[in-house]
Amino acid sequence: MAPAASRAGRPDGKPSDRYGAPRPWTRPLTVTVIVALAVVGGGWLLWAALHHAEPDAVARLDSYEVVADRNEVKVTIRIERQSGVEVTCLLKAQAADHAIVGEREVTVAAGGDEVVVETYLIETERDATTGVLSGCKTSRPD
Repeated sequence: MAPAASRAGRPDGKPSDRYGAPRPWTRPLTVTVIVALAVVGGGWLLWAALHHAEPDAVARLDSYEVVADRNEVKVTIRIERQSGVEVTCLLKAQAADHAIVGEREVTVAAGGDEVVVETYLIETERDATTGVLSGCKTSRPD
């Protein structure tokens, strides 16, 4: 049994006697708010997943060829796109030390084929060792 001095500062009884009874509406309100946030968050997550599941265009680097005697790189890219989508890609040439020694932005206009394979020439400031497809963005002309 604990000494009387250690129990002197503590009131005996249930927590509701010490702190008061909780309001009857707080628990249902808390549960309702949590459920509403979960439904809204889940809906947004579903929308985001479906919206980005099928992009307007997909591009890839098919090949590159370094033309050493002219400080140029030939880059061939393949773009698969939905009809009516304009695609703008950034092509880069890299040197052996991974420095960017040349770049070119190319645009494939809307209309035409849904699969486009094109070869572009990138002029470089010094010898390059590789060609890179840095990324593409899409737009739908008005």
